[in-house]
Amino acid sequence: MFVLLITVVVSGISQGLLMPVISIIFEQQGISPTISGFHSSAFYIGILIASPFMEMVIRKFGFKNVILVGLTITFISNLLFVVFESIFIWFLLRLLIGIGANMCALASQTWITSTVGQKQRGLIISIYGLCFGLGFAIGPYATSLIEYNENLPFLILACLSITVFIIVLFLENRHSIQYDEQVNFRLMDFFTRFKLVLNYAWVALLFPFTYGVLESVINVNLPTQVLRSNLDLTLISVLVSVFALGSILFQIPLGIMSDRFGRRKILAIATAIGTISFVVGVIFFNNIILLISMLCIAGMFVGSIYSLGIAYMIDLIPKQLIPMGTVLSGIVFSFGSILGPIIGGGLLETIPHFNVLWIFIVLLLFISIVLAKGFQKAM
Repeated sequence: MFVLLITVVVSGISQGLLMPVISIIFEQQGISPTISGFHSSAFYIGILIASPFMEMVIRKFGFKNVILVGLTITFISNLLFVVFESIFIWFLLRLLIGIGANMCALASQTWITSTVGQKQRGLIISIYGLCFGLGFAIGPYATSLIEYNENLPFLILACLSITVFIIVLFLENRHSIQYDEQVNFRLMDFFTRFKLVLNYAWVALLFPFTYGVLESVINVNLPTQVLRSNLDLTLISVLVSVFALGSILFQIPLGIMSDRFGRRKILAIATAIGTISFVVGVIFFNNIILLISMLCIAGMFVGSIYSLGIAYMIDLIPKQLIPMGTVLSGIVFSFGSILGPIIGGGLLETIPHFNVLWIFIVLLLFISIVLAKGFQKAM
């Protein structure tokens, strides 16, 4: 499991570094926030392209081989960023990195979640989320490297990918979980299993979707807003990192509490506190210390909703549907990640003095209402 967690950390570094770096480069080149937001969606389009095939690929080739192919794709793509300067080619490279990252994330995530029991599920998945959050927090600190050479971040990511590739080579390959022969899930087509997961756990899937919006807007639109507010470039890495830091601090405590008190109750409390934190952040946006504090508090509670949402979903579905549930979580996460920067960039461009934190407030408020009213699909 340790090696898988290293893979997750590197995935977090990749996302935490690549998104803001390209957003900053585009802003310095005078490219509009709308185009920048659309361009960032390439990463998540890659995830969407790969997701429907991942369940079958993992079953056929095993977890290890899927991770190795994903790392190879990200390694080559990061090197090609240094070679080409075309916006269109960069779009294609981001798409390829999305495919590679999805292969690594889903294979390692399914491998971990399919081998733990329900009583430890919240804790183990929270450790998974902590590792991703740790990488996500480290990544933005490398954005300052573009002041020396804009190729350095891409070279660092390529080196990390090949290093993890070598480590994963020593793992023993394993295939997907064994299915109960009394329930013939293997014969069901993709969309049938897709529908079954939705029937069981549509509420739980709101959390990866929302986290996708949160993560992508913070990485893509928030740096643009900071630059347009004439604030220091280093503040971007601080704001992105404190959100991830808050997530790191509370991943395991929230996971343990969700095991003890129930996933749904903890998620309801987390989204409510997150909503309040972002509201305060909007009101006092020009107060840097208070803004940083509110983003840290928000990270403590909503920074864990992806991992807790997956644990909640796994609680609600039969074990036979865990691979499809994991795939579907990646799909809805990708939709949120694609929509977030496009909507955020459009609002920044069309509404004077718009604050992207309002996007988070609306989403989290909606989820809080859904959970409070008990709109949960019965098992």
